[in-house]
Amino acid sequence: MFLREPEHLTETRAAWDAFAGRYAERFRDEFAAKVWDRALLSGWAELAGGVVALAFQVGDETLVRENITFRRRRPEHVAGLLTAAGLTMVLTSVREPSVHPGLTEAVPQAYLVARRP
Repeated sequence: MFLREPEHLTETRAAWDAFAGRYAERFRDEFAAKVWDRALLSGWAELAGGVVALAFQVGDETLVRENITFRRRRPEHVAGLLTAAGLTMVLTSVREPSVHPGLTEAVPQAYLVARRP
């Protein structure tokens, strides 16, 4: 017996696969001016084993761009889901939107890290 993947995951994967090259080019230098983002990513890189690290835009909206559906989420809701799944929260951080060359962020950015107990 085979388990079927939910349709929204299949659609998301196909859309990202089609968009990946343009995305990589567009955001190639994304972290050059983002000191906080680089610091958080560096910290995550040092963690090993049973760790979930998430970064996402904060909000309740669903947006569609380039045939990809983006779902903004509330950090407290996502943290609740991680905790309900049996993980222990290690970090919850939200930074305000910022302006970078070629990019003005519209909403805060959330960073969550959880691990197995």
